[in-house]
Amino acid sequence: MFGERLYSEMERARLKQGDLAKAAGCSQAAISRYLNGRIP
Repeated sequence: MFGERLYSEMERARLKQGDLAKAAGCSQAAISRYLNGRIP
């Protein structure tokens, strides 16, 4: 599942949701939804 892979890569890179959101140009809430499988 994408959320699991995303979480794994965030841990590997030592990124927090807010850091990834800023780098990706989206909201922290969007990252949270991806991680929790609420965005397919």
